[in-house]
Amino acid sequence: MKTLFRAFQDGEMLYQKKSGIYATKEFLELLYEDTPLMQFTGLLDVDGVKIYEGDIIEVTCPKIGSRDTLYVKEFMGNSCFTFNKNGETGTPLYPTLLSSIKLVVGNIHQPTVKKEI
Repeated sequence: MKTLFRAFQDGEMLYQKKSGIYATKEFLELLYEDTPLMQFTGLLDVDGVKIYEGDIIEVTCPKIGSRDTLYVKEFMGNSCFTFNKNGETGTPLYPTLLSSIKLVVGNIHQPTVKKEI
């Protein structure tokens, strides 16, 4: 998996285009010191959009077909933890929800997202 980051700064989402230590260093030099980073989880939605920490994703429960909106909170190791809209602890996306990811519908900084592939 490529280690990539993005950051929301001055009302704009900035994306790191290349992976690697030097590319990450160059990306970090563009940011203010207190700008929080959001890491790429290694997951894609059904349209091929990269899923980052801070994204809002729509998932469908395969067994009953119900839809839910989850917030991608934190990526650690090979697990990505989600929370529901009430902030209650959700489920790790690996492996239980992996096949149920449908769409990135926004992120914590922007209610609707311009898709970055």
